[in-house]
Amino acid sequence: MRLFSKNRAFALCTFVLVCMVFAPQRAYAQLALVETQALNFGTIAIPNFAVVARVTIQVGGGFTSANVNVIIPPTRGEYTLTGGPPNTNYTVVAPASVLLTGPGGTFNFDNIQLRPLPFRTNGAGEDNIRVTGRLRSQGGGISYGDGAYTVNVPLTFAF
Repeated sequence: MRLFSKNRAFALCTFVLVCMVFAPQRAYAQLALVETQALNFGTIAIPNFAVVARVTIQVGGGFTSANVNVIIPPTRGEYTLTGGPPNTNYTVVAPASVLLTGPGGTFNFDNIQLRPLPFRTNGAGEDNIRVTGRLRSQGGGISYGDGAYTVNVPLTFAF
């Protein structure tokens, strides 16, 4: 996230999430997640730090927001899984939530959704995955400074 402020009651944020891949089995050491479109909560302005600001990226690619002004719209993450076994069902586990840090308060990224279900590689051992979720500020008067807020989101794949 990147945050700019004209005064202390107004903040502008740009978010970037980076997904990391963990594959527990050694047989698939070449497993990789190639980014097609970054999961990004866009650029938002938080006019009031006293209330919780929210941006939710929906599975279909749209978004909803509360207590923020959206300057640049968010985008769902789109990734291609490569290096898996061909024509195989698998599972993906994401954390319940992660914290984005930057030059101010932290943001919580939760309600993480991975789609489409079921997960199954094609004949080349590849699959396309979409990542969405909700971003929330702390509220309570916690201020956010200008700058980028980022986090690595660990995803665990099991075949």
